[in-house]
Amino acid sequence: MAFSSPILHPSVPFLQYFHTPLRGGMSICIIGQVLHSAKGFAFTVNLLGENGDIVFHFNPRMNENEVVCNTKQNGGWGKEERWPIPFEAGATFMMIIDVMSDCYRVTVNKGLLGNKTKRGEKRRQCSGRRHRTENKFIF
Repeated sequence: MAFSSPILHPSVPFLQYFHTPLRGGMSICIIGQVLHSAKGFAFTVNLLGENGDIVFHFNPRMNENEVVCNTKQNGGWGKEERWPIPFEAGATFMMIIDVMSDCYRVTVNKGLLGNKTKRGEKRRQCSGRRHRTENKFIF
């Protein structure tokens, strides 16, 4: 499902249900600005599966200078992956989450941040198509 126009300045916290499950080839674009006062968690993106599991958790931690990525299945968190933080307090950013067949590829400001392998998949190079469908949220 593609939105005909972006969702502009939604109230925060923001929750969006997709009528079609996310699958390989789809992407989500988030454009926002980190608060000047951000010290702990800047924001969190959770993609939920149909059963309520968190299939992709993305959490920049300004105070740790890292982004934490993870999954939560059957009430249990998977192994954390930590990436260098690409965000700065007060700065505007564009983040794209590409849903691939075997992982989620995250780019921030046109630079690849990392690939989070889907739980249960063996670690390998992320593959698949991108940008066939795009959902945009502007904060």
